[in-house]
Amino acid sequence: MMKQHLTSKTNYWRRMYSGVLKTKLAIASVWTMPREWKLLYSLLIVMTLRLAVIAISAIKQL
Repeated sequence: MMKQHLTSKTNYWRRMYSGVLKTKLAIASVWTMPREWKLLYSLLIVMTLRLAVIAISAIKQL
């Protein structure tokens, strides 16, 4: 029982670490990206954030 708990904890930290590595890789790929692509990606992110805000406000009004 205790051993399984420890392994699940280490798995959690391993996942956290892999997530940090993935975000670092994503940031590095953004730095090497051409300017037009950066603009496209920033527009996509802004639009999805707006959609999320609209969805949240609609859910709250229900």
